[in-house]
Amino acid sequence: MISKDLMVPRFWFCEVYRVNFYYFIGWKGRCFERYALEEFNHETDCSESRGKYLLVEKNNATINCIWIRKKKDYPALAHESVHAALSVFDYIGQKVDSEYDESFCYLVEAIIRKGLNK
Repeated sequence: MISKDLMVPRFWFCEVYRVNFYYFIGWKGRCFERYALEEFNHETDCSESRGKYLLVEKNNATINCIWIRKKKDYPALAHESVHAALSVFDYIGQKVDSEYDESFCYLVEAIIRKGLNK
């Protein structure tokens, strides 16, 4: 159960690949660490990180979590979005190569756009 003083992440359900995303953009590291522990029973350390990608399970659902320390750290968002897209392609059993690079790039773009709330 969520503590009443915890922030709430932004949610996006990717219709194309049928996967869930939670965005933690601009959250302090300790707040994200606490959320991951309380909601997903997942320990993580953000002390040395600008961003982090986690793949977690909750209520029989897989959730792609992207945490970025600073709201306008676009390089970190791009970096973590690639991790997320690779995970999605792994989940659907699709290899990333020159034959499928366009669909992979569109997914990375969509993940970034949603991270920017666009």
